[in-house]
Amino acid sequence: MKIVERNVQQIGQSLLISLPKEWTKLLKVKKGAVLKLIISEQGNLSIAPDFVHEEKKQEASILFDPYFKGRFFRAYFGGNEKITFLLKDKLSENQRKEFYAFIRRFMNVQVIEETSTKITLKCFKIEELSIEECLKRMHFLLLTLFEEIAESKDKMKIAETKETMIRFYYMLIMQIRRYLTEGKFVEGNQISLIKAMDYRMVAEKIHRLGTLVGDLENKVNIKELHQVKELYSKTFNYYLNEMFEESAHLLFDLDQEEKEIKDPKLKPILRYSIEICRLTK
Repeated sequence: MKIVERNVQQIGQSLLISLPKEWTKLLKVKKGAVLKLIISEQGNLSIAPDFVHEEKKQEASILFDPYFKGRFFRAYFGGNEKITFLLKDKLSENQRKEFYAFIRRFMNVQVIEETSTKITLKCFKIEELSIEECLKRMHFLLLTLFEEIAESKDKMKIAETKETMIRFYYMLIMQIRRYLTEGKFVEGNQISLIKAMDYRMVAEKIHRLGTLVGDLENKVNIKELHQVKELYSKTFNYYLNEMFEESAHLLFDLDQEEKEIKDPKLKPILRYSIEICRLTK
């Protein structure tokens, strides 16, 4: 990081500073270019063109083996547009089912080629989904999951809701990584870096809540399930709307509620809700 100082000048009613020549050359900023200015909650000013880096189409070739999921995550979150799995042998029917079930978790990934020696995937960039929109979608899917468990919906429907939540979770992670690495200040992502990281932590807790709720058996205390659902919903709304005072009071209530909840399967769900509540600022 290089620190550059500038003196503020005044022309008419406007205050101006000149842009560092080294910076304008690096990012190819010329007269008439449109720049994005973001003022952080701490008063810092970030300035960048629509794209601070030249977008390059990246590709990765990785081996298909028992660790293919970890290899894929590395290539996917590394920003590769095309990912090719190299096959030593033809996939068995079980391997093929496992592979396609895993890939379906990523809403922006499609298989574009499959042969006996390779499977090629295309990773599309989704511009219209902001980080906050992904988080909100995860929240509403979790509420749906609570209702499906309470109504004893079939396991296939519950599994489908869980899978959809995972898709938005991975998309949220990808959008945050793009925000941090590409410097793309799209309108929906004009948030501070701290808030972006907080969203990532809350999303992870909602993801874990989805796993816990989705794995609940039918023999669950329905009254307490609804009670926990309402408490979770409050914690999320207070967090999202930065309602600190309300959240502080709710934290006290949550501590009391945890002692009163008798169903042991619901206690971990309530604890994750408490963690979300504690992130409210």
